[in-house]
Amino acid sequence: MLSQITQGREISLRMSTRQLFRTLGLAGLATGWIASAMAEQPLKDLVAFEPQRLELRRNPSDELMYVYVPAGRFLMGCSTGDGICRSWDHSGAQPTSIGKGFWIGQTEVTQAAYQRLMHLNPSKYQGPHLPVDGVNWQQASAYCAAAGLRLPTEAEWEYAARAGTDSPADLSGALGEFAWYAKNAQYQTHEVAQKSPNAWQLFDMLGNVWEWTVGKYPTNIAIRRGGSWGETRPYMSSIQYEACSDANSHPVNCSPDTAWYGFRCGGESLPVPAAIPNS
Repeated sequence: MLSQITQGREISLRMSTRQLFRTLGLAGLATGWIASAMAEQPLKDLVAFEPQRLELRRNPSDELMYVYVPAGRFLMGCSTGDGICRSWDHSGAQPTSIGKGFWIGQTEVTQAAYQRLMHLNPSKYQGPHLPVDGVNWQQASAYCAAAGLRLPTEAEWEYAARAGTDSPADLSGALGEFAWYAKNAQYQTHEVAQKSPNAWQLFDMLGNVWEWTVGKYPTNIAIRRGGSWGETRPYMSSIQYEACSDANSHPVNCSPDTAWYGFRCGGESLPVPAAIPNS
């Protein structure tokens, strides 16, 4: 699986909607890519997912693969009957616009990548292809900055995780196909990209490690998304808030830095590879 995500600059999805959902086991109607020109259309007019061309590139800074996600609109938050959300998160889904396309890591940041940029490995569970764990929000932010990127916003993260799905995202029938969680993870993290990806070829958006994101509310609010290996079931739309700034917007330690927490990076553009000097 790892070799599959490191070959070439882009891949093609050539499945019908029915084939895609039979393969991925996703519930509900999948909506298609929504170009920025369609941003003013009501959500009910979104079209069914059709075969699309996904662009993948390697970031020369951390050597991980990133997927480009076009701008669009989606329903953010828990919907009625959404079996993945926690009971107290059912405040209702809200129409949300992603005004600009962005890149997001195809996998969670691995220990090999973290070691390459930060020259240390804080992880409890050791292995080069395991997701880095034991990082707090500031450490995750520092890595993404070193990689020429940033942490994704909570809206970007959920938009990418839903991958065109606006209906309740209940994967209970095939959760083990997509996620490492309490029933199959054996109380530890697992190598990235070993489970099936979502429709936009992103791995481990549910389970394995919680992922740090940036909230839209007060400045520097950290939000963990996606669940972990220790959860009885991951939570795609569940939000856990943790303040990471004081009254003067000065960063403070955002804990916990436990083996449940990792991250992936995102941003509007990827670093440009360094020019090879003439010999």
